[in-house]
Amino acid sequence: MKNAFIILMLAGLMAQPEPVAYDWSGQYGYLVDRGGIVWNQDWSLGALILDGTFVHYPSRFGPTIATQLRPGNEEPVYRALDSTGVISRLINNRGDYFLDNLDISLEFASPKSRMEVVGYKRVYAGPYGQYVGPERGPLQQSYLVNYVGGLEKDTLLVTLGKFIGNSGLPDTGAGSGRLSDEIMAGGLTWIRRGNQSRLTTQVAPFFQRYRGNSSLAGGNFNYQLGQTVISQTWERDSVRWFSGLSWRWIRRGREISPGTLLTPEQWTVLGQIHRSKNIGLKLGASILDGTPALETRFRWKRSGDRVQQHIILDRELRPGIDFINHTSLAQTWTRFSYDISLIRKRAILRFGQHLLFVEGTVYRDAYQALFPNMLPGSWEQSGQVILNPFSWLSFDSQWKHYSLSSDLGPGYGDHFSESTETHVFLFQRKLDLNIHLRIDGFFNRNRTIQFNPVLAIPQRQTGIMFPVRDPLWITTIAVTARVSSVTITWSMNNAAMLFYGNSPDYTIRWYDGFQPLGRLSQFTIDWSFTN
Repeated sequence: MKNAFIILMLAGLMAQPEPVAYDWSGQYGYLVDRGGIVWNQDWSLGALILDGTFVHYPSRFGPTIATQLRPGNEEPVYRALDSTGVISRLINNRGDYFLDNLDISLEFASPKSRMEVVGYKRVYAGPYGQYVGPERGPLQQSYLVNYVGGLEKDTLLVTLGKFIGNSGLPDTGAGSGRLSDEIMAGGLTWIRRGNQSRLTTQVAPFFQRYRGNSSLAGGNFNYQLGQTVISQTWERDSVRWFSGLSWRWIRRGREISPGTLLTPEQWTVLGQIHRSKNIGLKLGASILDGTPALETRFRWKRSGDRVQQHIILDRELRPGIDFINHTSLAQTWTRFSYDISLIRKRAILRFGQHLLFVEGTVYRDAYQALFPNMLPGSWEQSGQVILNPFSWLSFDSQWKHYSLSSDLGPGYGDHFSESTETHVFLFQRKLDLNIHLRIDGFFNRNRTIQFNPVLAIPQRQTGIMFPVRDPLWITTIAVTARVSSVTITWSMNNAAMLFYGNSPDYTIRWYDGFQPLGRLSQFTIDWSFTN
């Protein structure tokens, strides 16, 4: 148990993709997952399956929901029901640029069922008002209800969600651009257990309306997107069979032209098989617009007392959309990942190698035709050292190197991060005072990539209006005081602005579409209580 804290820390770091937030609100801050920008990738939330066409910024849904989102169509995760009562949590975060975020969650637990209710709203103006929506209401509203019943022979999971986004567009300097979307989604999963087998049935409908006005990239548009997934999985011993069917369609509204311009997309996975716990092989056949394809997946994981190894090789077919010609397209994604970790008492050493290739349909430029050939591979090399020499002091050093030749990478060659945390216990250990300092350095920055929030694709940057500062250093300071169930945090992003004022050399600009950002001071109250 003496290494339990370090192991849990490592598991959390390996599970979370690297966020690159080039706006402090998180509305357009993309994610880098194993070397490539996360895009055209579905997300799972409880029994929900969120279509990844326009859902690229999970952080905008709020902290409680964002921590539960899982990349891909993964099996729902639920906790054991070992308590009875009501667990409540309230997070209020206020700061510069009219930042006002409120996250409330209630969890009703009993030995046989659990229900969670989450509500979140976000208000943010951003520099020069570029994120202000057409109304004075919240830029983001998220509502989620998640129910789990039974853990013996039968388990029922039901999830309902509504997510409303509303903000200005960063590509319109006059402030007239607007972007809004509304998502309605539901999911039901039923698990039936036998002596040596398990049968899982899942139904997940999804609907989204995505609208924009006065955008320099897309003009005025109104998309409607729907998806319904029906699947069934049967497991016995170490063998797992899966069959499913998914309908997916997208159309443009009458604001552009009448009728359906985009052809319906169909995606069907016929079967898969898994062998043993450490080695898995997925074989299946997929159909996209009548075109057969083969999807394979190989996973290998080995864990010991001191060494953990993880190898993943994926090759899958994903649906894509050509927003210029209004047609449905096919993409083949090939990804290889290798991680090895060495755990030794109060230290962790980790090395990773990740490669991503996409062939088929990827934008080279927002206003040019699609590039049909395989893109240069987006690859990442990473190293990490975690030291916890004392119970009150920890160090976390990370380094990541990316390929600059790929349109799928984050747009810089190297990322160095150094994080230090110190805990001080006062008043007979009733007050836990935590001081956190983090320094991020981004090197070899270029202009080959930006993520278009309207077209929802990575693209090359065509214009050069402002110089790119290279390297870019960002310093974050946070002081947290925890007493019983109340946690108060003061933090500042880009704290170097304290010493250099409003010097343009220390403002943050990721690309020309966004106004420069200075520092952001935040004050957060997190109150958790039971019954």
